[in-house]
Amino acid sequence: MFIYAHRGASADFPELTESAYRGAVEQGADGFECDLRLSRDEIPVLWHNASMLERAGNDGLIAEMTFAEIKRAYPQILMLDDFLDIAIAHSKGMLIETKHPVFSGNRV
Repeated sequence: MFIYAHRGASADFPELTESAYRGAVEQGADGFECDLRLSRDEIPVLWHNASMLERAGNDGLIAEMTFAEIKRAYPQILMLDDFLDIAIAHSKGMLIETKHPVFSGNRV
């Protein structure tokens, strides 16, 4: 049996952040799960909901905001490249869930 950290070690760290995935490594997870969306400027970011409201207190939609706007609203935002770097560095399996339907269609 393999244990995959859902959104990282999200019980102990903010979900989908570098600290959550590094925490999952420390806790012995075999792999990581994440949710993926595209920003308006088509930067793949780890984010579950369409809106930033629940986690960042900002009612903006990920698909309608540039990466710079998202980063200002939530500095811990993790890009897909950063997530992949952590997983590869620690030899962890990955489950990547693309969120649909979204404005960006199948460009993810």
